[in-house]
Amino acid sequence: MKKHELVLDYYRYTIPSWAVCPIEYGEYGDLSDSDIEQIEEFVSYISDKCGSSLHSIEYGDEVTFRSFNDFHNLGDNCVDCKVYFTTLVEV
Repeated sequence: MKKHELVLDYYRYTIPSWAVCPIEYGEYGDLSDSDIEQIEEFVSYISDKCGSSLHSIEYGDEVTFRSFNDFHNLGDNCVDCKVYFTTLVEV
């Protein structure tokens, strides 16, 4: 009989600082429909890439302006983060 275990792994991304809380907590507040769509596409991309759902997000306090990020090709105030996910692997 094959055994499986959950493994926690992560990818690094640069994302707009305004997107951190909605990604982490799912609370969109007063974001525009366009911003919400970008967040949902990003979370869906992570789920498809990893084969599982997003587990958590870790980020520092340093917010810097970047001329590009992993959301869009527009300049924005961004944070570098680790996006954690879990996958089921055979052991």
